[in-house]
Amino acid sequence: AVGDSVKIRRAVAQLNAKPVVNADIGSGIFVSKMGEMSGSALLKEWAKTNRSRLVYALLWSTGNENSLRSAALAQRLRDIYPPDELTLLYIGIPTDDSRLNEEYIVRNNLKGDHLLLTGNQYENLGFDGFGGGVLLDRSGKMVKRDVPLPDQFDELNKQIQRQLNR
Repeated sequence: AVGDSVKIRRAVAQLNAKPVVNADIGSGIFVSKMGEMSGSALLKEWAKTNRSRLVYALLWSTGNENSLRSAALAQRLRDIYPPDELTLLYIGIPTDDSRLNEEYIVRNNLKGDHLLLTGNQYENLGFDGFGGGVLLDRSGKMVKRDVPLPDQFDELNKQIQRQLNR
């Protein structure tokens, strides 16, 4: 537990020291966080570092138990698809205390890419009004809205396969 809290504090300090795009904070966790940039611009910056053909983007929040469960279940995608085929992108919905999302990512070892947004960035990201899962092409453009959440894994897998086989 002491080791975990040291690891969490170190990762949070790294993220708050300066703006970052795809910073490796350890064990396969990559974070992009830039407060002075719009949400859509941050997504575009992140997409420049993306190397996979398809991206499964999942909205999540520390204040919503269902989204936390989905975030954990989404890890299965990393076991099935190689990184050049599919990237798992977590989009953290802003909370009053931004450190909660950062700490949760590290504590629960949510491997993948993460966009940590401010309230304004989230509002202009263009993902509002959908149920949590989206498929993006390699440049960050939306190819399918309202993709099933990871708790409907078979259906989610079918939709990912459909997009990869195009």
